[in-house]
Amino acid sequence: MKSLNDYILNLGIDRFGFCKTGDFYAVVMLFPYFTEKEENSNISVYTYPEDYHIITKRYLEKVAEFIRSKGDYKTEIYVDVSPYNDVKLAFDAGLGVIGENKLLINDKYGTFHFIGYVITTMPLEINEPTEKECLKCGKCIEACPADALKKNDFTK
Repeated sequence: MKSLNDYILNLGIDRFGFCKTGDFYAVVMLFPYFTEKEENSNISVYTYPEDYHIITKRYLEKVAEFIRSKGDYKTEIYVDVSPYNDVKLAFDAGLGVIGENKLLINDKYGTFHFIGYVITTMPLEINEPTEKECLKCGKCIEACPADALKKNDFTK
């Protein structure tokens, strides 16, 4: 019998983890989007490929379908809009650290990823958050193109 871990890896998703949120479990996955910066472009790099909502929902629905095939488990899929904090779930699932920019920083993708997840009633063996911490180097603040980040000020 194929495990959920194997199934997700076979889909080509290599950064995922499991955590608990309230009475439910979450299968949290990262979807990288850095493709190459277009010369002379002022459009964010995540807009070059197909809309990420379409791509991530396609994968999330496959994972939800796999979970439902294992028993009478309920599932809900989310990307962007949800009652949960995406970054906190990804951190709790061991997928990275939370930077000074309040984004998840993953060891492989940095911040160039989308977070999608399946909330389920299927019991999962949860991962632990990483013990690594943000280096507080300030690079995210310096690199912000809109100058919206200030040290310890997240009002913009």
